[in-house]
Amino acid sequence: MQKNKFTMLNGNIMVKEVVRTEEEEKSSSGIFIPKEILEDEQVSQGKVVKTDSENIAIGDLVLFHKVMPVDVRIKIDKDEELQSYFFILEKDIICKITE
Repeated sequence: MQKNKFTMLNGNIMVKEVVRTEEEEKSSSGIFIPKEILEDEQVSQGKVVKTDSENIAIGDLVLFHKVMPVDVRIKIDKDEELQSYFFILEKDIICKITE
């Protein structure tokens, strides 16, 4: 399986949107994100796939503004199906969610 190589530039962060079930709405650390916030089209939750930020690491779960992201359908692995990813700036991340 050959992987495409992405190098993030200019503070961009590649995020895969995560949809949480009701059981997952409260993290083990006690952070509760109301469903109404995530239903608002301007805010979403995602897992960081690629980053050049020193503050955000691959695998981090983040809450981010979805107002002006670049939404791209690409394949990371050549054998997988097209998937949607958001390319956002670090300044559009509201917070990092620690499990």
